[in-house]
Amino acid sequence: MKATLILLFILPSLKSFCQANAKDSISVCDTIYSYFAVETKPEYPGGESELMKFIAKNIKFPQTDKDDYIGSKIYVSFIINKDGGIEDVRIIKSINEKASYNKAITNMVQSMPNWKPAIHKGNLVCVQYSLPITICLK
Repeated sequence: MKATLILLFILPSLKSFCQANAKDSISVCDTIYSYFAVETKPEYPGGESELMKFIAKNIKFPQTDKDDYIGSKIYVSFIINKDGGIEDVRIIKSINEKASYNKAITNMVQSMPNWKPAIHKGNLVCVQYSLPITICLK
């Protein structure tokens, strides 16, 4: 009886946990548009200047080998979905496959707040967005 009660309390928790994770991994995008193909572009809250502030404040590059990579660019691509959420974050151009730099950028992008989504022909749409990140360590 005790085992059954414990399972009854655990199962609803697991269901909620799985639903939260499923939301992160299941795309709501049936069609993904190019940034340039939509009528109204997606926008970071507060615009491009706020995006740059967010990146500068939230990116945590490793301090190792920093002199070798200052000025290098890493390109990251992601989808801004119909709700403005970020999906499918991918590094599309890296420097020597430095996993620590790639992970820092991926983590930063995944932590972004929701954007104002793109609109095309009166409908909210998903858009592929690419962003170059230049390594500037202090």
